[in-house]
Amino acid sequence: MENNNKNKQLVEFLNNVASFYRKDTSEFFFDVWVRCLANYDMETIRKAFDSYATNPDASGFMPSTNEILREIVGTSTDSSELAWGKALKAIGRAGKSNDVVFDDALIHVVVEDMGGWIKFCSVTDGDVPFQRLQFIKSYQAYRNKHGEFPEYPRALTGTSNLYNAANGFRCALPQFIGDPDKASLVFKNGGEGGGLRVSKPSLKFATLLLAKSNEVAA
Repeated sequence: MENNNKNKQLVEFLNNVASFYRKDTSEFFFDVWVRCLANYDMETIRKAFDSYATNPDASGFMPSTNEILREIVGTSTDSSELAWGKALKAIGRAGKSNDVVFDDALIHVVVEDMGGWIKFCSVTDGDVPFQRLQFIKSYQAYRNKHGEFPEYPRALTGTSNLYNAANGFRCALPQFIGDPDKASLVFKNGGEGGGLRVSKPSLKFATLLLAKSNEVAA
């Protein structure tokens, strides 16, 4: 029901935009746009169109889906460098012993591809340049799919909870990296992974997570 309401709002919004740019529309037109923007909320979409409209370098014609997606996520190079910096800083602040939840689900996907959080944190200084290149290449590849990427672990598992889970002990809450509200959504929408099975959080647990987790600044 929520998706239907959002799609209805999006179609109405796109119809107004197309009218402003004197662009003909069709069922196919709306279908393409709805599918391309399915992963973003209406506020984000409106801001992207506003940014395009006020860009003096824009063509003045109805923007393409790629142009709006670039407004939303930036270039893949910019986004990947920012994500790498956030992940690298988290190594120093959270360490490999703690579970972490980033405010960017794509970081979870990439780190898991690279062997998981513990391995990611264990890189030597000499290997950091190679790890950076691998991270950025993978991040850009996923980002270019415009939000379409595999299921990711809701938390990246550290050594402490890996031991706790294996021995039947209570697992500690993860640390949030970056914006705590966005990180909460990443946690809520994620799946099992990283060697630690975590059931889908209840509202009570999600509230506790927000209140008590030690946020690590981005």
